[in-house]
Amino acid sequence: EHEILIDQLRSERERISGRLDSLHDVEAELSESLHEYPTEATDSAADIGEVRLTQKLDDLAVQRLSAIDRALDNAEQGRLGVCDRCDGQIPIPRLRAMPGTTLCVACARASEEGG
Repeated sequence: EHEILIDQLRSERERISGRLDSLHDVEAELSESLHEYPTEATDSAADIGEVRLTQKLDDLAVQRLSAIDRALDNAEQGRLGVCDRCDGQIPIPRLRAMPGTTLCVACARASEEGG
């Protein structure tokens, strides 16, 4: 089952990388058009809002890529799905939702509670 997850994470990584490339292209086009073509204040505000949204999406995508990379690194080391704290199993659904996690549910909960 871990092999399936690894394949899914690799596919997701490719999709996110492609989207990031597209977002960067859109961001560059918007930024360039803001400088080249003066617009009315309302149009300019809308364009700036779109650039900011694109930047937020970039940030989220980069965070997800980082988590996927951690998961793939863990897989290469034979540690995917193994809790760093107790060596217990991390459930596949948790790894899908948070691929970079290195703690099982119980250890994560204990960590949040200050334990």
